[in-house]
Amino acid sequence: MNRRGLTFTEMLVYVILFAIFLGLISGIFTWMRHSQGSVRRLDIFHQLRVSSFQISDQLAYAPAIIFPRADPGGRAWNQIVFRNQANEVVALFLNQKNQLVQLNWTNHCLQREPVFTVLTEDTIRFRVKRPAESYVEFDLRMKEGKDAKAREFSLTNSVRLRNVIR
Repeated sequence: MNRRGLTFTEMLVYVILFAIFLGLISGIFTWMRHSQGSVRRLDIFHQLRVSSFQISDQLAYAPAIIFPRADPGGRAWNQIVFRNQANEVVALFLNQKNQLVQLNWTNHCLQREPVFTVLTEDTIRFRVKRPAESYVEFDLRMKEGKDAKAREFSLTNSVRLRNVIR
């Protein structure tokens, strides 16, 4: 028997198998895209949590808060300056590259450059309130991406200062 082509039934079976295979492959790529977004969001949450812990830890044992002064009215500032346990002047602020930066300035830094440490990337807001002499509240806000529809994530924390010298 000499066959010259495919029958309609054979062609239909091949098309159905190809469609099932294509559906499985596209499903895999869809789930991969979703998991990448989830990992990116978890990374942002991790950055927020770690930076909040570092700020809280340093502020809790700071012997002096230089700026802002205690304001019962609750005015918010974009930076905080304090002395840490090693008597270094430390400033936390948001730079032009949307990075939350920690600047350490010591007495022996007069000969050298001050030490900058980046705590978080893609930070869109850092606010500090000091409603009482021994109490500081701060708010960090980060964005997931660069576009206007990107999600924003926020973390608010407060610290009761233990070592403030009055």
